[in-house]
Amino acid sequence: MRVVVVCGLLGAGKTTFILNRLKAPSAKTVVIVNDFGQAGIDGEVLSAGGFQAVELPSGCICCTLASDLITTIKKVIGRFSPEELIIEPSGIASPSGVLNSLDALSIKDVTVIGIIDATEFPEIYEADFYGPFFREQVSLADILVMNKTDLASAQEIAKTEQVLGLMNPGAPVLRAVKGAVPAGHFADMRSGLNRKNNMLSFLGHSRHLDFESVSLELGGHISHGRISAFMDEIKRGFYGDVVRAKGLLNTEEGAFKFDLSYGKVNETKLERTVERSRLVIIGTGLKRPQIKAALS
Repeated sequence: MRVVVVCGLLGAGKTTFILNRLKAPSAKTVVIVNDFGQAGIDGEVLSAGGFQAVELPSGCICCTLASDLITTIKKVIGRFSPEELIIEPSGIASPSGVLNSLDALSIKDVTVIGIIDATEFPEIYEADFYGPFFREQVSLADILVMNKTDLASAQEIAKTEQVLGLMNPGAPVLRAVKGAVPAGHFADMRSGLNRKNNMLSFLGHSRHLDFESVSLELGGHISHGRISAFMDEIKRGFYGDVVRAKGLLNTEEGAFKFDLSYGKVNETKLERTVERSRLVIIGTGLKRPQIKAALS
C-alpha cells in the first residue's frame, strides 16, 4: 500500500486537489480526512463525489489524535485493503506528526504533496506569519503543487517558484488550476531521503497552530442572502480574526458550499442537498456569542 499525505495551509486547495486526483483512473483508494472543528465539511465533499472517505474531525492528527490516526489506518487496511491511502491533515497540522505515525506502523511507501496557494504565498512568506510551521509544510514535501495559478499574477507565480526552490530545492514544483495536475506528472516523483533530512530541522517545533474554531449545526433551510451577508461580515472583521470559514448549507436557492480564505469568499452550488447544514469558522479572538446570534 502506498500512502499520499496532502498537506497545505488553510484554503490552499487540498480537498479540491484530492477530488481531481480521485477522478482520474487510479488504484483502489481510501481517504482519511482530518477537519479542524466538529463540522466535518471535507469528508462529506469527498463522499458526495462517490469516494470512500473516513473522517477524523475535532482535533489534530499530528498530536491529540495521533493514536486515533494509527487505529484508523489499521481499520482501513483491514476493512478495505486499499492500494492507495490518501491522508489529508487539517490546514493547521504539520506533516511531521503524520509521518511519525506512519513510521510507527512501518509504512515506508509515502509521498508528501504540499499544496501552495500562489495568490497568498508571497505575502505569507514575507510576513513570516506562520514561522517554523509554515516552513515545515513546504520543506517536508516531496512534490509541491502551486495552486490557483489562474488567479495569481505573473510576478506572484515567479516569486513563489523562486522561494519554493530555495526552501525545498529537492522537490519538483507543479503548476495547478483548481487543484488539477495531470496524473502523469506524479510518476516516480519521490524524494524520501530529502524529506528525512529536512525533518531533522524541525524537531521540537509545535506540530500545529493554536487556532480556535466555532462549529455550527444549522437546521432546515438557511437564507442564501443571509449567509452571503454573514460571509461579508466575517471578511470585514465583525467576528474576530478569521482565517478560514467553510460550510455546506441548504438554502432556499439550493445547496451551496461556502468557502472563505484570507478575505476571499467563494460559493459553489451543489448538485444535491447536503446531509445537514453546517459551518465551521477558524481563527483567533473569535466572537462566539455574536457568531451564534447572527445565524440563530
